[in-house]
Amino acid sequence: MNIEKNKSYANVVPKEHELLCILDGVKFKNAHDRNWHIKRVHGLTYEEYIMQNYFNNQYPICKCGKCNTKMKFIDSPFGIWFADYTKNHFPRKPHTEESKQKMKKTCVETMLREYGVTNSMYIPGVVQKIKDKKELIYGDPNYNNMEKNYETKRKNHNDPNYNNREKAAITNDIRYHSKTFTSTIECKIQVKKHVMIDTVLIVQ
Repeated sequence: MNIEKNKSYANVVPKEHELLCILDGVKFKNAHDRNWHIKRVHGLTYEEYIMQNYFNNQYPICKCGKCNTKMKFIDSPFGIWFADYTKNHFPRKPHTEESKQKMKKTCVETMLREYGVTNSMYIPGVVQKIKDKKELIYGDPNYNNMEKNYETKRKNHNDPNYNNREKAAITNDIRYHSKTFTSTIECKIQVKKHVMIDTVLIVQ
């Protein structure tokens, strides 16, 4: 039987190959017998057989185009043997400004309902709890991992001091109609609330 080996197939067994050993053309009643034959006669695991005859022994790479992660084999009788993307790397539809504002509004409403504040940092005791945790782990209540920050910026932007001020200005203009958040009424209100909370904590 003339069988074309190492052809570029889709991520699934062609219909005519489902119960066939393409190494010698032997047909089987079920996938279990086929795989047993491949192991006993040809000395290959099912994964080795699929990789050799359908993928030229080349494992597919995550299609995100960034991580170059080799995909893990899925032991499926007739495919699909590989996912297209690793975990959390599949493409997502970007949020619109409207959807972002809706999520922000929902978050604020939840915080107000549960804790009476608009930001988790305003919850009494949260800031101190963070400082206590930093002091316990790093020996410094004001610890900030600047080395990792610089390394991430260097890796993503080839500049350890990268700061996308242009994008920040555009975002602030869209959300607050101002180039900087600190000059907005929203900022002043938040600062005032924060000062009031700190004052209450000091009094207590």
